[in-house]
Amino acid sequence: MATLTARGFGQARHRNGGEPVVNEYGIASGETIYPGDPVTIDSNGLVARISTITGAGAEPIRGIAAEYVAQGTPRFSVGLLNTDAEDKIRIYDDLENTVFRVVATDTGTISEAEVLGSRTAYSWAYGTASTTLKQSRAYVDLNVAENETLIGFVPLRRFDGPGANEYLDSSNTIELIVKVFTATDLLARTAGTPA
Repeated sequence: MATLTARGFGQARHRNGGEPVVNEYGIASGETIYPGDPVTIDSNGLVARISTITGAGAEPIRGIAAEYVAQGTPRFSVGLLNTDAEDKIRIYDDLENTVFRVVATDTGTISEAEVLGSRTAYSWAYGTASTTLKQSRAYVDLNVAENETLIGFVPLRRFDGPGANEYLDSSNTIELIVKVFTATDLLARTAGTPA
């Protein structure tokens, strides 16, 4: 199959199969956020990209961006007609009940046990967003060792294609359906309770 390209955390669905919840928030000054980017809420109550992803100071994921917004820039311009400068963004914020499709990658060979085994947490990275397509390139990073302080994702299942091992490609990437950890999930999983 063709090489999988990371496109952030996309194709959101409610875990019961319906449409996911999307809410609008203010966006922090100077932020450029792409659809599929994990985001947090800063101390001013505004949506921002996450600066610390792993380790003891890791910031919690509060939602996944549902659209592209460059704060302070008009959404579109036609001739002399400009929209107002953007100061709001829509995000998927019902993480307890929303699942996403995402690419995971590793430098080595990926086994099914690696992604659907007993590992407690997985980390992620933003990658380099496509400024042309206005698309996130965030992905799950299987190279980061398990760490109880990681704010990450629970793989629910692989995304199967029509043939055997169709979900794997030659670049050691895999496509997964995942649920984003909430703070409650993380505490439960590190205590040994299924999320």
